[in-house]
Parts: sequence; structure tokens; C-alpha cells
Amino acid sequence: VKEYRNEYSADTRGWEYKVQWRPYEGSRLWWAQSRTRVISEQSTSLEKATPGNIYTVAWFQDLPSDWELGVTYSYVGSLSWRSQPSDRIPSYGTTNLRLAKHFRIGSAKSELALTVQSLDGDHLEFLSPTSANRNPVVPVVQRRTFLTFRTEI
Repeated sequence: VKEYRNEYSADTRGWEYKVQWRPYEGSRLWWAQSRTRVISEQSTSLEKATPGNIYTVAWFQDLPSDWELGVTYSYVGSLSWRSQPSDRIPSYGTTNLRLAKHFRIGSAKSELALTVQSLDGDHLEFLSPTSANRNPVVPVVQRRTFLTFRTEI
């Protein structure tokens, strides 16, 4: 059995907010941001264990003939889960794109959507590759494209 303890008496402090705006019919703009800080008198490396700044901006637009377009951009500040400076993950931004068609199958609302994640390319999320952690290979988030179908029953 593994136990996880707050041995460093760490406190997490921060704030977050979200603003939504509908500049005109069928359009939605979102801005969300959070600022976080981990404080511990026993370990200064914990202060870097969470990104200090994260924000997302999103635009959703209804299109003619029951189509919908969505574009989001998310920024994640740098972080490190380890104390070595070489393990620090640099900040990154990622853009996602979604195009959906809404329709009905009988009385059921349905949707077919094409989504592309990480339009900006690959990025690291947890560890930087170093000679010490190459085995297993450090996971990289790659560009992904997928098609989804959703229906209400």
C-alpha cells in the first residue's frame, strides 16, 4: 500500500476567474485564468511543482445549416515535479479546433464532430527528457485528430 502525505506542510494558494461574452447572436467568447503558488518552508522546489499561470481563450461560433465551429488556445506556465532544473518543463501553448454538425435522428438530437488537438505541434506535459528518465520514454502530447458521434437516447 502506498501512502501519500503532505510531509512538507505545503500550502497551495491562488485565484481563478472566467469571463464569458456573447458579442452577437450565435457567438461566444470565453477567457479563463488561474494563478497558483505552492508555499512550503521545508522545500523550495515545491514552488515550481505547479504552473504559476494558466489561461484559456475560446471562441465558439454557430454557423449556417446547424454547423458549429470552436477554437481554443490554452497556455500553461512552466513547472517541474522534480528538484533538478533540467527537469523543468517549459511553458507551452496549444490550440484546438472543432467543427461539428448538429442534426436529428428521429426526435433525438445528434452531433458529428471533427476535432484537431495540438494544432501547434507536440509538447511535453510532465517531465523533460533527460538521461535519467528516458526509460520509459517521456510521454509527449502529439497532434490528434478524431471524429466523434453523439446522440441522445
